[in-house]
Order: sequence, then C-alpha cells, then structure tokens
Amino acid sequence: MAADPSLLPDLEQAVAHGSPQRRAETLEQVTRLFLHQADALSDEQVALFGEVFERLIAMIETRSLAALSRSLAPVPTAPRNVVRRLAENEEITVAGPMLEKSARLDQEDLAAIARSHGQAHLLAIAGRRDLATEVTDILVQRGDRTVAVSLAGNESAQFSEPGFAALINRASDDTLLAEYVSRRPDLPPPMFHRLVAQAASVVQRRLLAIASPERQIEIQRVLTRVTEDVGGPRERDYTAALARTRAMASAGRLDETAVTAFARVGALEDVIAALSLLCEVPVEIVDRLAASGKSDPILVLCKAARLSPLTVAAVLRAQNGGVNSAVLDQFDQLSPATALRIVHFWRSRSAA
Repeated sequence: MAADPSLLPDLEQAVAHGSPQRRAETLEQVTRLFLHQADALSDEQVALFGEVFERLIAMIETRSLAALSRSLAPVPTAPRNVVRRLAENEEITVAGPMLEKSARLDQEDLAAIARSHGQAHLLAIAGRRDLATEVTDILVQRGDRTVAVSLAGNESAQFSEPGFAALINRASDDTLLAEYVSRRPDLPPPMFHRLVAQAASVVQRRLLAIASPERQIEIQRVLTRVTEDVGGPRERDYTAALARTRAMASAGRLDETAVTAFARVGALEDVIAALSLLCEVPVEIVDRLAASGKSDPILVLCKAARLSPLTVAAVLRAQNGGVNSAVLDQFDQLSPATALRIVHFWRSRSAA
C-alpha cells in the first residue's frame, strides 16, 4: 500500500501535539515510506503523499526540511507542490538541492525563483542542466560574478542574443568570465568577435594564451580590424560642424538636447562633431566609425557620453535610417565602464 493507514493517527498527533523531535521522526518515517515505493505510485498516491508532507513541513525545523529536500530532489516523481515549496524556501540549505537537481521544477518555476530570490538561489539554479533562455536572461541580469561564471561554464544552458551580449559586456574586464564565455561551443562568431573587441588588454592577452592556433588567428584578425576601424581617411568636411559645436560647448549648451536636435533634423556632421567633443575622441575617428554603418560604435560613444536611449535611437536613424529594439537592448546592457574603456582605446590609437 502506498499510504499506510496506521501512519495517519501518528501524523495527526505529531502535527497537533507532538514535539519538534516527534514531528521530525514522523517526517522521516513518511519519507522512507515514499522513497521505498516512489517508482510504483500512481499520480493520486503521489498527491496523497504530497498532502501528508505539506502538513508536516509547515511545522518542521530547517534541519529536517533540508534533509527532506536532499531526499526528494533526485526523485522524478516527487510531489510537485512539495518540491516547489521547498525550492522557494528562503534557506538555501533547504532550497538548494531542489534548485540544483529536481526535474519536477519547470523553467517557469525556475524563472520565478530567479526573479525573487537572492544570490545563493541564483547560483544553485545556474548549475542546472538544460536551462532555457527565459531563465538565463534573468540570471545574467541579476546574478553576481560567481553566478555569471557558473552560468557561462554550464554548457547545457541556452542563451538568447541579448543574454550573450550582456554576458560579454560583463566579461570585458573579467579574465575568468571571458575565458568561460570564449570556450562555449554555442557562442556565435559575431559574439566572439565582440568579446575580443570589447575586452581589456589583459583579457585579450588571456584569450590569446588559451586559444587554439586557429582561434588565435581569428583573435588577431578581430584586433586588427578594431585598429583599422579607427583609422582611414575622413569622408566629410567637419569644419563648420566643429565650429558650431565648439561654440555651443563654450556656452555650456552642448548637451543631450543638442545632440537629439541635430539627429532629428538629419545633421549627421553636427552629431558626429558633438560626439567627438563629448567623448574627447578625434572627429576623424568618429567619422570613420560612423561611416562603417555599424551600430556598435555609435552605441559605445552614446553610452560614454551618458546619452539616453531616446537620443541613441535618433542618432541611429540619422546614421542609417532605422533602429530596432534589439539594438536598443544592446545599448541598455552595455555598461558605462565598458564604453569608456573602448573610447579610451580609440583615443590611445589616435595618439599612437
């Protein structure tokens, strides 16, 4: 029999009048009974055990709950209501085994817990197999460095394009994280190129050191292309635009409102001149970056200049006639520190 009727009076007594020790002993007895029969139980019988467990765990101490969680986590037929309740527990000793192992938690359960709980819970989730993008997006956004490194090293985890972009932004000055990200077999080539291009020099050196000979050649090509992107001849005459924007800067009027106004009327020379002054990057370099037609350099300059997404959208429309939500998501995920580091690189290349 799945549920021994002789246990029910003990259960009632344990819940109503028993000491903590008595409740713990009853919980252990019910747990052993369930585990002994778990593979042969019907859905109705599993649900009955779930009701019994819930009556007990409502009044049980943390140590016993943790033991129950460790026992039930590997069981594919564990009662879902009990699994969810244990996984949502604020104590990581209770929640951890379920978050790490239980197949009874679906992606929606994991996403809800990732949105509402702390770093220990996020770390437990980050190591699970077969995480979907709806979960990894949250972990990348809310998790600390330890969570990010664990997630990047989880080869079975899936990432959306914005998720990869956010992870790469975080890895720009983090050698260990960059190493884990670079080794992912599912990292798209454009994302790998972005990882190399945005990385601090010490991170770039580490990526070169650990890369295969073929990947080393690819990294060198990326670095060469980044260098070439800040060179090349000027394509526009910025004499008048620089005069206007310098005068505005002297008067304290070269700000976001001015950049937005230039962009909205399609005055691209003035936009580029303004970004050049705001970011202290030579106009020749900003011109070359803008002429490439790529959105990434514009995102970097606007982030370094502390411009808002609305202004960024206006600048991108002036540059290439359109903008999409994915590009604006990249701008949101780009950190000011990363943008300033890239801008500093462009300055240094110009000085050299």
